[in-house]
Amino acid sequence: MKRREFIESAGLAATGMMFMSPSTVLANNAFKRERRKIAVVGTGVRGVAMFGRDIVRDYSDYVQIVGLCDINPGRLKYASEYIGAN
Repeated sequence: MKRREFIESAGLAATGMMFMSPSTVLANNAFKRERRKIAVVGTGVRGVAMFGRDIVRDYSDYVQIVGLCDINPGRLKYASEYIGAN
């Protein structure tokens, strides 16, 4: 495959995925069989408020947070309480 063909194909695939809502993607049969296990690395504002809390609140049927990782113990404790993940 030539470089231009690859870029064109990848661009079309990415564009198609942009129009799919997260609930559509997560409602796929592959996700219904078993909850996906994820870890949040970095418990700053993005990791906690933009991703972690929403994942637990909106997608807990499909995804389970199994780990939180940060070098700051205080931030890690706060993130665990804020997100609601053990």
